[in-house]
Amino acid sequence: MADSDVLRSASTPQGGSVFKRRSLLPVLLATVVTACLVLSGCGPSAATQANALLKSGNAKFDKGSYDEAIADFTKAIAQKPDYADAYYNRGCTYSRKGENDLGIRDYTKAIELRPDDASAYYNRGIAYCKKGEKRLGIRDYTRAIELRPDHADSYNSRGYAHDDMGEYDRAVRDYTKAIELRPDSAKFYCNRGAAYSNKGEYNLAIRDENKAIELKPDHGDAYVNRGLAYYGKGEYDLAIRDYTKAIELKPAEATAYLNRGIAYCGKGEHDLCIRDETKAIELKPERMSLL
Repeated sequence: MADSDVLRSASTPQGGSVFKRRSLLPVLLATVVTACLVLSGCGPSAATQANALLKSGNAKFDKGSYDEAIADFTKAIAQKPDYADAYYNRGCTYSRKGENDLGIRDYTKAIELRPDDASAYYNRGIAYCKKGEKRLGIRDYTRAIELRPDHADSYNSRGYAHDDMGEYDRAVRDYTKAIELRPDSAKFYCNRGAAYSNKGEYNLAIRDENKAIELKPDHGDAYVNRGLAYYGKGEYDLAIRDYTKAIELKPAEATAYLNRGIAYCGKGEHDLCIRDETKAIELKPERMSLL
């Protein structure tokens, strides 16, 4: 899925990211303005204090001090209750901590204050999807696309939500649009390939995973997905080859061990199957218990 909780700044992309860290005044200008106010006998205005707190919160976010960042954004909101950027950045920070309900609350307030904020809709959509509320996520991605029709990540994330819901044709359509907008994204090809596999269109899946690997040779997920497509075609040796490469790239990838074990079972090599399934359980016991 696309990175969601990156703060805004005048110089950032959402690179795969839609979000830009929001900060208002350069440090030097803020320092000079504050010094002038103090020398003239006046304290800084509430807006100036809020801007300084936003900047401080951004710096703490960058260091991974999320609770301290939240405290600064909260103080900024206290100084300036209609500060959409502070709500947005606090929402991003809550999302980074996995506190999606609080993130959604802050994105909602940011949208209330700035209804044309495509990134706030996009981020809220990701938070909804992380909670399993895919329909609400799709609704927000759609609104983000209406506001920013050229935003490739919104199409990709909406495609991912459709894929999770078994709506594979819609997923393929969204991934295709994302690829049109950003044809050098290995992630988008990888995701569309997975959707084609889910539809049973294994040759198209392999084509897309080949392109993802061409664009990013160390893309472990693309090897896993291509392995799934080969397995679907009954080409177990090629599937095992790809799962093995995925494991080389990401040795803690439980899914690759699990899938390679299944491929070994398909070949009748049960000892190797048991070995890989055991490793998968060792790496992700909580996940494997659900299978």
